[in-house]
Amino acid sequence: MTGTKGGPNVYEGLAGPGTLVTFGTVANQCRDVLMLFDVGRGTSIRLAEVDVMAGDIDAIFLTHVHSDHVQGLADVMQLRWHYYSALGPLDIVGSGDVKAPAGHTTSSHQLTKHIADAFIYSGEVAQRHSERPQTHAGGPAALIN
Repeated sequence: MTGTKGGPNVYEGLAGPGTLVTFGTVANQCRDVLMLFDVGRGTSIRLAEVDVMAGDIDAIFLTHVHSDHVQGLADVMQLRWHYYSALGPLDIVGSGDVKAPAGHTTSSHQLTKHIADAFIYSGEVAQRHSERPQTHAGGPAALIN
């Protein structure tokens, strides 16, 4: 478990919801395939504690688009973009758009499409790309399938 705390409150180091599922052999410590289900607050820190880096993840699954389940996605994707751009796009699987009776829509596609907008509009993506041309010019969202 990369985190079990639901809701937006930060309390005593608890991380937001997330589960790392690994598959492989005993010989490689089940590290053939690493799948992350939800990416709550603090996920990248919890992954680092078990020696899993953003570039090690093979796929991310989003159970639903609530902030406590996706807050850490920007961090994981920013780290992947900084250090593992050469790996190419990461598969992120989410539900289709869900239109609520009240008229609003929750969308994992829109979330991932705009995951790095703050970093793009602040100029950080352009600055970092100029310093490290091996990063993708489009920023973290360009590394999402």
